[in-house]
Amino acid sequence: MKHHALDTYTDKNGVCRGMKQHRLEELLSDQLARLFNPWGVEEDQDKFLSPRIEIKDKEKAVVVSAELPGMNAEDIELTCENGVLTITGEKKETQEDCGHGYCFSECSYGVVRRQIPLPDGIETDKITADYEKGILKIVIPKQMEHIQKTKKITVRSK
Repeated sequence: MKHHALDTYTDKNGVCRGMKQHRLEELLSDQLARLFNPWGVEEDQDKFLSPRIEIKDKEKAVVVSAELPGMNAEDIELTCENGVLTITGEKKETQEDCGHGYCFSECSYGVVRRQIPLPDGIETDKITADYEKGILKIVIPKQMEHIQKTKKITVRSK
């Protein structure tokens, strides 16, 4: 980012913009990220491809589903360390000879990685994972004392 004056800057597309507008966009972006990302999931897009995920907080477990198409279960590594679940995998490029025709691909290949901070009160030693049809499903059981039990409270009239 190259600054032209105290109140302007040049964005990544070479467009000169006002710093106040840029700061407002940063603040709005941060607020939206917090609103739509309450789990604090971070994407490390600089080094790795980042699989799309879905997190469901169910009564007895947290269930994470990750889209990992084009991989085999052997290509996926799942670790849990210091309260962070890490999904790593590699989608390998297949080399095909196109002969005299034209080859074109919009597919992405390489290492995928996603880290998900986990809430307190889970049983990391009982995490299970299944991979089927390009979807990795991870079930993270909650400790019994952290499972919310519904208790009916009587309302008295006076």
